[in-house]
Amino acid sequence: MKKISLLFLTSHLPFPPISGGRLREFEVIKRLKQFCDTYLCVLTKTWLEDIQNIAYLEPFCQEIRIFCANEAVLDEKSEIPAQVFRNTSTDARKYIADLLDRKKVELVHIEGFYMKSLLPVKAYVPILLVEQNIEYLLFLQRYKYEADGLKKWNLNQYKVTKKEEIEAWKACNKCVFLTKQDKEIAQAETDRDDLSIICNGIDHVHKQTDCAYCMEEESENYILYVGNFDYFPNIDAATYLLDIIFPKVLKEVPDVKMYIVGNESDVKLEQYKKNKNVRIFGRQEKLDKYIKNSLFCVFPLRMGGGIKVKVLEALYFNKVVVTTSIGAQGIYHDNETAIIVEDNGKIMAEKIIKLLQSREELSVLEKKCKDILCRFYTWDESVKRLVSEYRKLVEGKNIYEG
Repeated sequence: MKKISLLFLTSHLPFPPISGGRLREFEVIKRLKQFCDTYLCVLTKTWLEDIQNIAYLEPFCQEIRIFCANEAVLDEKSEIPAQVFRNTSTDARKYIADLLDRKKVELVHIEGFYMKSLLPVKAYVPILLVEQNIEYLLFLQRYKYEADGLKKWNLNQYKVTKKEEIEAWKACNKCVFLTKQDKEIAQAETDRDDLSIICNGIDHVHKQTDCAYCMEEESENYILYVGNFDYFPNIDAATYLLDIIFPKVLKEVPDVKMYIVGNESDVKLEQYKKNKNVRIFGRQEKLDKYIKNSLFCVFPLRMGGGIKVKVLEALYFNKVVVTTSIGAQGIYHDNETAIIVEDNGKIMAEKIIKLLQSREELSVLEKKCKDILCRFYTWDESVKRLVSEYRKLVEGKNIYEG
C-alpha cells in the first residue's frame, strides 16, 4: 500500500523520551515509518540538546527540521494563549508553507491545538489534531493551586486558551483524544460526533527492561515518585507530596524513604535534599530499577490530563499506585484494583501508612496490576488505529469540514 506523505508538528523533539508526551510521540513515529514518509517539524526550547539527539529519529523520518521556540514572556492580560505564543516561529511557518506549496505532504498531524497556528489559513490538506491534554483545564487547575501572584495570569490564560482550543477542535478535520473524559468534554463544546479515542500502548516497558539491572536489591525501603520536572504539574505534585503528605507518613513510619526520580528533579527540588528521608536522583537513562525495587508509587497530581504513562509503567512492574483522580484519568479503577485514588492529602497519607504497615494487603493488590493493563493496546495496535484515521482523511472519507 502506498505510503502517506505526512507532516508531523510537535512542540518538542521526541528523544530522549523523558516525559510521557515525548515517549508517546517516539513510539508513534518509530512505527509510522512502515506507513508514512514523515516530515517531522519541531519547535523547541532546547535547540542545542535536540540537535545532538536528532540522529536517533532520522532512521524513521523523511526529513527533520528543528526551530527555536519563542522564549519571550507574555503580559498577564495578553489575548494570546501562552502555548500558541511559545510555538511561534517565522522560519517554521515558511518551511511549512513551502512543503504545502510544493505538495510534498498530503496530511498534517499536529500534537496539541497550539501547533495549528503555524499552518497557513488555508492548508488545502486534511489536518488531524491529537490532544494529549485539554490545555485550558490545566490553567484552571493552576489558578486553583498556584501562588496568588500568578492567579490573574492563569485565569486569563484559561479564558483565552479555552476560546482558541475549542476553535481548533471545530476547525480540524479529525480530532483524537487519549481518554474518554477529554473526548466527552470536546464533544460537549463542539457537538461533533466524529471524535476518536486512541490510547497509549504499554509494551514499550517490556522492550526497554534490562532484567539484571532491575533485580539489583536496594538496602532501604522506599516509595517512589517519577516524572519530568520540566513540566509544572509534576513540580506541584512533588512539592505537595513532600510538604504535606510525606511528613504525615513519617510520623507513623519514620524509617521509610521517599525517592524522587526524573528529568530536572535535582534542580527543581533541590531544597529537599537536606531531608535525610528524601533522595533525589535527577534524570536517569532507565527508570526500571527504581520502579522494580520500590514498595509502591505515589503520584498526588493536582493538575494534568490524559493518560499518565508513569502510572502504566508502575503497574507493569506490579507496583500499586496511590494517586488522585487526575492521576488515574483514562485508566480503569475501582475499590478492588491496584490503583488507590484519593484527592484529599490527609486521607492519602493515611492510605499510604496503611500500605506500609500491611505488607499482606500490599501483596494482594500487587497481584491485580495486570488486570488493569490488559485493557490497553500495544503500540502497534495504537499506531494502526491512527494510520486508519490518516487513510480515511487522505482518501476523502468521513472528512469533517470545520
